[in-house]
Amino acid sequence: MASKSEDPENTKDSMTGPTSVSQMDLVAGDDDCKMRGSGLWKWVMMVCNFVVLSFCLGLNYGMWPLVEGLKPYYEDYNYDRDQIDLKWIVYINILMVGITAPLASLLVYRGKYGARIAALCGAFLSTIGLLISGFVRSAEALCATYGLITGIGYGLLLTPCIGLLPMYFPTRYTLANAISFTGTSLCIFYVPSLFDYAAQTYGKHSTFIILACLNAQLLVVAALFRPIEQFSSESSPKFLDRCKRLKEKFFSDCEKALFGTIITSMFFIGVGYNILLLHLRRFSIYNGTSRTDSRIVLNVCGVFMIIGQVVHGILTLFEKVRKDEQTYRRFFYSLSLFGVALVSLLSSVAESFAGHAALAAIIGLGCGMYFPLMFVLLRYSLTVNGDSRLTGALAFGLPVFGIGALIGLPIGDLLNEGFDNYNSSFFLAGAALMLVVVIMAYKLVTFLRKTMQRRQSRRVNGAAPAGHDSAHQH
Repeated sequence: MASKSEDPENTKDSMTGPTSVSQMDLVAGDDDCKMRGSGLWKWVMMVCNFVVLSFCLGLNYGMWPLVEGLKPYYEDYNYDRDQIDLKWIVYINILMVGITAPLASLLVYRGKYGARIAALCGAFLSTIGLLISGFVRSAEALCATYGLITGIGYGLLLTPCIGLLPMYFPTRYTLANAISFTGTSLCIFYVPSLFDYAAQTYGKHSTFIILACLNAQLLVVAALFRPIEQFSSESSPKFLDRCKRLKEKFFSDCEKALFGTIITSMFFIGVGYNILLLHLRRFSIYNGTSRTDSRIVLNVCGVFMIIGQVVHGILTLFEKVRKDEQTYRRFFYSLSLFGVALVSLLSSVAESFAGHAALAAIIGLGCGMYFPLMFVLLRYSLTVNGDSRLTGALAFGLPVFGIGALIGLPIGDLLNEGFDNYNSSFFLAGAALMLVVVIMAYKLVTFLRKTMQRRQSRRVNGAAPAGHDSAHQH
């Protein structure tokens, strides 16, 4: 049976979006019970999430072919050094998106700033970083512009974006989140094709300028974020007092949740998820697939990612799944992780184009399911008085994900160079994801056992009064 915070069917939506809350509720991050959205605006917010996730989480995987083809534009680097150093612009960007989440969460929780201001700052910084990247001529400068500046901007934009969606979809959040995450998969399609067209028409280096123009639409998207109504500091408790109260509530309820487990799994997913998507095309080329066919392999992965995202969202509409949605979420999460981990460990079997396409399909289907579900589970893993705190949970989860990517990707590169094949990095990704499967399977079994015990206890407690009354009458 779904928990109270997951199934607020009796809550009436507001026609004007999120309503005002007290300052204490704001600092605690009341994502579910105080604010509701309905009507057209909730769909506007879902589209905003779609666009933001396309850039913040999907751009790096789509632009990877461009990174590998930028060598002629950096004359002061030799070929080998360019191929190694240029990868770090993506690695640093993923890291900065993650470790900026605590700052973004703080800006959102402080009533003085709010989600809209944090998102606008992020959209502005990311656009400036991409624009400057179009004029630099060294790998170090590109790491500073695209890696640092754009990464920080995306981090400030991503956290309030993901955190706002549950406010507008309190009862269908899993489905709305799944649809929003299809933007990350679509980037695998249109970004490489866009880069090819821009490179042939304007030159590869001008692609960053074109990308900056497209990224500027995030300023409009961020302006659509409806901020929480501001309050004067005179009527609100002191900031240190609010932090102390939040700390007491957080640690008292965190022991009963899956928060630590989900945070741990995000580290290993940061290792496996990024290795698989960034190395998939190069893996197929290394094993004899042509560059044209390797692009098809990447597109197959993107198609099945969309299928996985849509399918697991639609499943939540069925009555049987809704009755015990918490159990089904964990089951789908563990099952999809297991499938991706298994095919990654067996990746050496794929030798032909058909084998690589099948490998990409399974990886895409699994990643499309477990990656959005990771944020759904994170939402319900950190609770205060029964209410979820997604924005606060992201301040812990996204840095762990980014650190996992920064550690896993270079290790995967070293393994590929040391063993002279790309199977090594896939083994690393598979081992990292399989470890998450073991952890989640243990937690799932423990959760099911406790659920059965609670149900049996309710039956016993419900039958005892009836038996007592009948004996008394007799």
